[in-house]
Amino acid sequence: MIELLSLYTGAIITGLLSAAALSLLGCHLASRDQSLQSLVVSQAATVGVLMGAVLLIGFRSHSHGASDTTASTVPLLTGLAIAALFYTLGEKLVHNKRASKTSVHLTLFTLLLATSYWLISFFPALESHMSQAFFGDIVTLSGPMLMFTSAVSTLALASLIVWWRSMANHSFVISVLGVEHIDNKLALFCFRLLTLLLISTCIYAMGLLFTIAYLFLPTVIFSYLKVPSIRLHLLMVTFTATVSFAAGFALSLYFDRISTVPTIVLTTGIYGLLLLYIANTLLPSQRVADR
Repeated sequence: MIELLSLYTGAIITGLLSAAALSLLGCHLASRDQSLQSLVVSQAATVGVLMGAVLLIGFRSHSHGASDTTASTVPLLTGLAIAALFYTLGEKLVHNKRASKTSVHLTLFTLLLATSYWLISFFPALESHMSQAFFGDIVTLSGPMLMFTSAVSTLALASLIVWWRSMANHSFVISVLGVEHIDNKLALFCFRLLTLLLISTCIYAMGLLFTIAYLFLPTVIFSYLKVPSIRLHLLMVTFTATVSFAAGFALSLYFDRISTVPTIVLTTGIYGLLLLYIANTLLPSQRVADR
């Protein structure tokens, strides 16, 4: 067991960083009522990854093959581009207020989901890519993609920790007054860029299930804490994400017949609920203000 863990050290470190960064980002996205928007962005990134795989298939048919760097870069770039496109489209459609925010995002998600399976009908070889994009395969992460995912996750995690207070203030203003009342447009742009980059990278490297689960599962669980403290919420979410990832990954290695990512997600849910119960039992039921 120890030998297996040492073999996958790079994947474990990357997974820990990604889980922590996604869980902190999800706290802000959930408080800004951008859960469905994040689902659309994630599905758009999945479609972009499939389109990148189509481009690689065409490239290989006209050449002797693609290098490992090209094979990992093209789907990542197309995933980021399609995610950014649908993020912008969703913002414009919601701003026009011809339909509810929920209806707009569900419509876009449905169209993107249909597009992904439509592509597979034309390119059956994409079926394996679709499975990879949905479930991910952390144990196969290696080389440039492993390092790039670690770098993006580290950047996102550092930003979310250093500027947590200003991001929390912006989340409060957006949830109460709306995004148009944010004065610091540069900070808003940087947050959106960070969101797109982290989600697109994790979709390609970790899969849709992993990304969505860590974005919203921990923050939803700890929204039921008796003590409404932002700082405590962020701490509990990050702690749960990292510990549950490590435990789930270890379980999937020990029981080699079970899938890695579903095991990690289920472990996160069980561990989060257990920790929530312990916290609500031990913590006093009183309001705690962040200072």
